Formats: sequence, structure tokens, C-alpha cells
Amino acid sequence: MIIGGLFVAGVVLNQTGAKFTDLDQNDQQVLIEYEKLAQSTKKQGPLWEGYDLTDQPLVFINQGFGKSAYVVNPKQPVSKLWAKEIKMPAKYNTKKVYRISSLTPKMIWTKRTLGNFNTIGEKIKILGQNVYCLQYGSENLQPKYSANHFAPYLAHEAFHYYMQNNWSPSDRFDGELSQNGIKLLKQEYAVLSQIKAQLAHGSHDKLFQLADNYVAIVKQRLVENPDYVQKELTMATIEGTASYVGIQAAQRVGYDYGVMYFDNVKNVDFNEVIPMLEKKGIDRSFLRNRMPYETGALVCELLAKLNVPHWQQKLNQQTIQKQVTLYDVLKDYVATP
Repeated sequence: MIIGGLFVAGVVLNQTGAKFTDLDQNDQQVLIEYEKLAQSTKKQGPLWEGYDLTDQPLVFINQGFGKSAYVVNPKQPVSKLWAKEIKMPAKYNTKKVYRISSLTPKMIWTKRTLGNFNTIGEKIKILGQNVYCLQYGSENLQPKYSANHFAPYLAHEAFHYYMQNNWSPSDRFDGELSQNGIKLLKQEYAVLSQIKAQLAHGSHDKLFQLADNYVAIVKQRLVENPDYVQKELTMATIEGTASYVGIQAAQRVGYDYGVMYFDNVKNVDFNEVIPMLEKKGIDRSFLRNRMPYETGALVCELLAKLNVPHWQQKLNQQTIQKQVTLYDVLKDYVATP
């Protein structure tokens, strides 16, 4: 009886307060950031070739107890019993937004069984349609310089889901670098530091030379430790492209986030990483578990700045059997006469 009463109360309460301005402040901020992505997509195009988040049915779930979920861009009619249409501001491109009470059986089950988002291949059906879900809380809205801020977080994780089904898997990997391997990695980071510094105002010729230097060092690393470095390059491709897309999303919504941003600190120099390792300020696992996100995202920015033809398309067309890494694309470009 109590459970049934809560369910009925949830359905009834969900039918009230249907104006955008009536919503929880966190829920408003999430929808505002999504709207900024929608507006920028209309003006500038998608965040990545073939990746248009504004054309997908999405569900944003407030993690708080008794809080609501929002269906955005439903592709099929929505039952008015389970959902209430939100009256969005007239100037918004995002018109179809429906609130679902978290006390409905489906949302209770989804909150309990879902991680923070769908994993690749995980099908979730809400209100009769397959959707991509993302759970959020204040930690996705308040901290500075965070990859988990809502817009970059959504863009990053949904990119894995929608775009990387046929890419080679990128699990965490084991392995260690020799002293010579660390020395070569330090040289790579030095070049990446120069690339990052030159991206804003450097000439095409200067960036091309730095790209060539980067490729040369990675070639040496592949000879020195092929298994480790190939796994690193794979992870840099999977996570680096998703991070790059997240950075693009952050820029479009006006959130300060970029390459070598970590919680509460930004623009860490690549040159600081190995000295920090040597002082035991970070563990060696940081090199393989975290840094590929940054190196991959920076190589994406380099490919974009060099205007490498069809670089995103080349990555999109890869398969599990025929892997293409960011390094492969850049290596082919610098080798072109």
C-alpha cells in the first residue's frame, strides 16, 4: 500500500509545475547546457563528423532521491500518464522535453541498475523507445575544470556509445616502461608541450614540423616497447577522441575545460608529468590510465589545426578487425609528399 501510494503521488506531482522556471535549479542548468549544444550544432555543425547529439533521444536523470528525469528529443509519442511535457522558453531550439517522476517503477529500476550511463551496446527502453541515459548530480555542475561537468561528460560518454561500436576495445592495460622507455616518453611529452603552446598562434609549417617530431619519437617507442605503446595508442584514440569531443562541447557551452585539465587545476604542462613521477607525486599507473586521454585529445586538436583531410572520417570507418589510431592518421599525413 505504501509503495502504491508513493507511486500514485509521484505520478500526480509530476503533472504539476510544468514551466521551465519551475524546475529544480540543477535540472534547469542541465537543460540550458543541452540547449546551448543544440544551438551551436545548428550554427556550427556537430561536435564530430556524423555525431549529432541533438538528433538522439536522451534521458537525463537527476540522481537525487525523489528527483526527476527528463526525456529529450523523443522519436515516438510519449504517454501523458507517465510524463509531463515541459514548457520550454520560446527562443529555445529544444522543444520536446518531458519530465518523468523518479517514483515510477521504470525509473526506480533504471536508477538502481544503470551505472551513470549506458555502456556500448547496452539497450535501455523508456517510454517505448531506446534511449541514451545519463545520471547527474551537483558534482557534474559545480566543480571547476572537470571532465565530469555535464556538457563535456555527456558528449564524451555518448560518443563512446554512438560512435565507437566498431572501434577496437580500449580497456585499462598492464605493463611497465623501462628507464629508456620513460626517457623516450619524456621526449614525447616535451614535443606535445610545444604543440600545445603552438596551437593558438603557431604557423602551419611549425606545427607540421612538431607533428613530424612527435611521429618520430613514437616510432622509437614502438620499437623499444611495442606491446605497451600500441595499447597506449589504442587507448589514446578511444579516450582521446571522446575527450576532444567533450572539450568541444565545453567550449560551446562556455565551460572552462581543455587538454591537461584536472580537477581544480588547469593547463598543467606535459613537461611536468615525468618530474612529478620521479618525485613520486604520481604513480606510474597514471601514465597509462590517465595520460592517454590528454595525449589523444591534443593530437585531435593538432589534426584539426593542420586541417588534415578526412581525419575524422578515417577514424569513423575503422573496424575491430582493422584498427586505425590517431597516430596512424598523423603518421600518414606527415609522410605525404
